[in-house]
Amino acid sequence: TTPHHTTPHHTTPHHTPSHHQCAGTQDTTIAIDHNLTHHERLTSANRGLDDLIDNASNVLGNMKDQRQNLKGIQRRLLNVANTLGFSNTIMRFIERRTTEDKFVFWGCVICSVVIMVVVIKYLT
Repeated sequence: TTPHHTTPHHTTPHHTPSHHQCAGTQDTTIAIDHNLTHHERLTSANRGLDDLIDNASNVLGNMKDQRQNLKGIQRRLLNVANTLGFSNTIMRFIERRTTEDKFVFWGCVICSVVIMVVVIKYLT
């Protein structure tokens, strides 16, 4: 086996060796400061994600409410359109009936006049 070579100052991305170490105190302080900063950043990121999720949840709730409102509006518009369509059908029927009634009226007037003329001629 090969002997393992160890260095007195192990270097990691989170740890930098110091020239003035007093029984490892500064080394520990640097690691704790770094870990504290890292923890604060993670906590801040977590808070930001929580806020983002809350906002997204609120937006989704608002969109659901708007969807319900739009469904109600669509239902009312369809009812109005059906009512207007029914009204248009009735109006066309009434107009057609009015035209027919005018012909019937003038036909009856002409027949009445003819009958009166004939009766007057025969009676006089």
